[in-house]
Amino acid sequence: MSVLDSKQLATLLNDDNFASGNFLRKVISVSHDIDDPLVFLDEPYISIDGTQYTSISLRGLKQLSEEYASFYHEQGIVPKDVVGVYVEDGLDYMIQFLALTSLGAVAAFLNGGLSSDIAALYLEQLNVSGIFTTEGKQAGLKACFKKEESKRLPLWIKGKIAVPGGSFPVVYPFQHSELDPVLLTHTSGTTGIPKAVQSSHFPYLHGVKDRLATPVQNISRFLNSLPHAHSSSIGYIMEATIRGCPIKVQTKKSPEDLVSAIETFRPDYVLAFPNLYVDMLRLNMDDYDFSSIFYWRSTGDAAHERHVRIMTRYGSHVAEDGSIQPGSIYIDGMGSTEMGSALFTTLRSNESKDFDRCVGKPADYVDAQILDEHGRVIGADTVGFLAVKSPSVIQGYWNNTNKTEQSRVAGYWVTGDLAYKDKKGNFYHVDRITDRIETREGMLYSLQTEELIMKKFDMVFDCSIFKIQAKDGTESATLKAELLDDSLSDDEVQALLADINDWLSQHKVPKLASISISKKSVIHAPLGVTGKVLKRVLRDQSEEQKLSA
Repeated sequence: MSVLDSKQLATLLNDDNFASGNFLRKVISVSHDIDDPLVFLDEPYISIDGTQYTSISLRGLKQLSEEYASFYHEQGIVPKDVVGVYVEDGLDYMIQFLALTSLGAVAAFLNGGLSSDIAALYLEQLNVSGIFTTEGKQAGLKACFKKEESKRLPLWIKGKIAVPGGSFPVVYPFQHSELDPVLLTHTSGTTGIPKAVQSSHFPYLHGVKDRLATPVQNISRFLNSLPHAHSSSIGYIMEATIRGCPIKVQTKKSPEDLVSAIETFRPDYVLAFPNLYVDMLRLNMDDYDFSSIFYWRSTGDAAHERHVRIMTRYGSHVAEDGSIQPGSIYIDGMGSTEMGSALFTTLRSNESKDFDRCVGKPADYVDAQILDEHGRVIGADTVGFLAVKSPSVIQGYWNNTNKTEQSRVAGYWVTGDLAYKDKKGNFYHVDRITDRIETREGMLYSLQTEELIMKKFDMVFDCSIFKIQAKDGTESATLKAELLDDSLSDDEVQALLADINDWLSQHKVPKLASISISKKSVIHAPLGVTGKVLKRVLRDQSEEQKLSA
């Protein structure tokens, strides 16, 4: 049972001042059960005084964050200061978010998987006032800073911070205005140095409040396996906290750890990026107990039909007559850090028809359009630039006005995605702008083509298509595939390529120039810190192989 009943939840949603910077205090103000365990952990959280927690209540979240708020206040942090947070994946990110927002300061999250050189360069661009990090990361940061002022920044080391004296600002907690910044999170960096995305007080919680206003049946226990330095993870922890639903914050991200957490915590609602689900599918799913699952949810890029159809065989769903029937639901949310939420959401089951990378219609509060290169809205069934207007969309990239303005066209935020809209108003995501391939035969959209291949060829478990550029500037497409059978001979691999190209020709898609195969159950492509395939790295690796051949 949710800690908050419908009346309590309505009180929050009708509160015009309820938003991301004050959500915890608002929840505590209407809740009767603030000491019940709510957040559960696979790895203990260690507080400033060394106490270890395996579960934490609403009151506990407030107290733990206030310890850090007092510490930062005593270190001179004031409203609008930016504090870098660069630690290992875990609840530290949520605690730091709560602590810094209570002071009106801005947490700047860095995924712990970022290399020291990228992290240092990124932090220097943000003009941070200090950095909360670990003993293992501090030396790398110090060595990689280029600016003299950066080398003098205070580095607050997790586990080596003195217990604060308990002092707070005269006005505490900070009273945010609607567009005050509350969090900076970085993009996936698939095209280079990550950009700092600014989440603001009201916009950041907008998508969460919309989901709360339209409840889904049988959501009572969350399992959050998203990277916790990502804005989506903080958003779903906020949602679970507001609902009063127990949530497990899963730090260990291996597929074995994920299925173990599902079996022991018994969630009905699992959250992860698509890549972790694909990792899980490399296991023998029949060996595990998924009977508690009602919903799998992902965000980011749309998931591939091939993988979703396997997952929805397991668990249960609520039928139209209210009965519980076999087969779970996959909630496919397409969004980005810049969109502020998953603005397109599609529910998939084993009864769903062909997906074809359909992401459905946008949320009711979203104006989505397909634009041409001149910013004009184009008609149905024509690929163009996906652009959105939404109360959740970010204010821009921190300290990067030029990039912010380049992303705004005709009043819309251009997401960096290529898509088209059909005559019924459904949107289809075909590629990222940077990954399309202009071959001699015409334009090839890599994500759309990957979907087409996996829909036809059962032996292709997962794949990525990327461009190769010849010396004369012409582009060709090559396929990196993970096969269920990795014992194919070279002749059989080439025969597979011929079959794939025949299939693509039938759908008026340009042919692939080459194919390479990865071993069974081995991830076929390098992934970024948020789990996205780094196609630029695949391109670079291919070029290096050609040079060394």
